[in-house]
Amino acid sequence: MENRTDGLVVQVAHATLEILSDLDEVDSSSKPLELLESLVSLTKERISQRLDVDKIGFTFDDLAKQMIRPQDKEHSRRYVNRHLKELNKLLSQYEAKITRELQKRSYREYLAIAEVTESKRKYLHLDTKPIGSPTKSQPIQDSDKAIEYHIYSAPKPNRLVSRIGVLALSKSKGALWSLPLFGLSISLLTFLASLFPGFMLWGPGLPLIFSAVFAITSWLVNPIYLAVERGISIAPTWLSESFVRTSFFTLEPLDSLSSQKVLRIKTFEANCPICNGSVFIQKGKRHLKGRFVGQCQYSPEHLYTFDHMTLSGRYALQP
Repeated sequence: MENRTDGLVVQVAHATLEILSDLDEVDSSSKPLELLESLVSLTKERISQRLDVDKIGFTFDDLAKQMIRPQDKEHSRRYVNRHLKELNKLLSQYEAKITRELQKRSYREYLAIAEVTESKRKYLHLDTKPIGSPTKSQPIQDSDKAIEYHIYSAPKPNRLVSRIGVLALSKSKGALWSLPLFGLSISLLTFLASLFPGFMLWGPGLPLIFSAVFAITSWLVNPIYLAVERGISIAPTWLSESFVRTSFFTLEPLDSLSSQKVLRIKTFEANCPICNGSVFIQKGKRHLKGRFVGQCQYSPEHLYTFDHMTLSGRYALQP
C-alpha cells in the first residue's frame, strides 16, 4: 500500500459506501454494505487509538461480532466470507460508476479489500489502489481495449405497465401501429371538437389537421416499433433521466418461464479503458451506420462497439 494519510483510506471507503448505498440497484441495508460499514467503523476506531493504518487488520470473528452475529468461529468465517465475496462483486460490477463519483469528489484512489494471512490467520483491512490511466510509456494493448457496459438505470415497471406492454407486443405489427395511431388521433380530434363547436365544419382544414396529428403520433410510436423490429431503439427524450445519457427501449422476455416479451427502458454507461472518460451510447456513423456505438466524451477517436445483451464491446477503430 502506498504512503498516504491514514484518513484517506477511511474517506475513500466511506465515500464508496455512500455511492453504493445511493444506487437504485443496490439494497442499502444489504449484508455486503453492512460488512463494509463494519470495516470502516472498526478502522476509524483503531486509527483513533493512533495505530498505523498499514498495521490494522480484522479477523472474521472481529467483523462477525461487529455485525452482531453468533460467535461460533466456523459460522462466523462462512458468514463473513460469503458477504465479502458479494461486496467484492459489487465493487467490480459498479467500478465505473464508483470511479466516476470518486473523481467528482476529487479522490484519485479506488477502494480495495485486502486479505493478509499471518500465523495461519486471515485478516481483512481497507486498502486503496490508484485510479490510473495509461501513460505514454505504457502502450495500449488490444486486450486493454475491451469495454464493459453497465446499466445506469432500469426502473422496474409496475404490474399494470408490464401487462399493457405484453398485450401490445403480443399483437401483430399492424395492430402495434394502427391501434395507438387511431386511438390517439381520434382522442385529439374529439378534444378539439369539444373545445371548438364549429371544428367539424372547418372542411378543407380537417385533412391537414388530421395529417399533422397522425404524423406526431407516428413520431411518438416509432421508437416502440423499432424496438420490436430490432430489439433496441432510442427512447423519446422525455423518457430519459438526463439530456446527457440517452435512454433506450429494449425488448426482453417477461420472465424466464414466459415466451412473451415486454418493453423496458434502460440507460447504459461505461468508462473508456484508454483514458477513463465517460462513454455514451449513440448512433454510429460511416461504416458503423445502423448500429449503436459507445463514444468517449473526452476523445471521439475512442469508439467502441455496443451489445445491449452481453453489455460488452470492443475498440471499433481497429487498423
